[in-house]
Amino acid sequence: MNISWTFRLACLLSCCLLIAAAGCSAGNGDGTTLVYGTVTFDGSPLESGKVILEPVQAGERPYAASIHDGKFQLSATPGKKIVRITATRLEDPKKLSADMKRSMEVGGAGTVPVQYIPAQYNQNSELTVEIDAAGGNQLAWDLTK
Repeated sequence: MNISWTFRLACLLSCCLLIAAAGCSAGNGDGTTLVYGTVTFDGSPLESGKVILEPVQAGERPYAASIHDGKFQLSATPGKKIVRITATRLEDPKKLSADMKRSMEVGGAGTVPVQYIPAQYNQNSELTVEIDAAGGNQLAWDLTK
């Protein structure tokens, strides 16, 4: 059986194209897709914090990523998610309000971590996002006080 070199070349190129196309898929093989973006607070990149994507539908797990210099990246399942953004900074316990002191156990001198992102972006968040299975999930949030 004599197979021409053009047929072999065509088969080789077809295989290469199939492999390349499979590698360009938005999914990660586990039902998740890439989600990435930026978070600013009062116009500046959020130095550090967390982005949490909680599913609206019960029975699914949340996904989270660290924020570094205003940027984050994670994998999440497609669908509608509630977005919660958190960040803490260390503060002197003497400067905290009486209510904050009562809500934490401050044991001695030093500093304590305090959530400084307003509750409307975390505890009481109304931020939502729709994660697309096809990809292109670049997100951006500009948070304000």
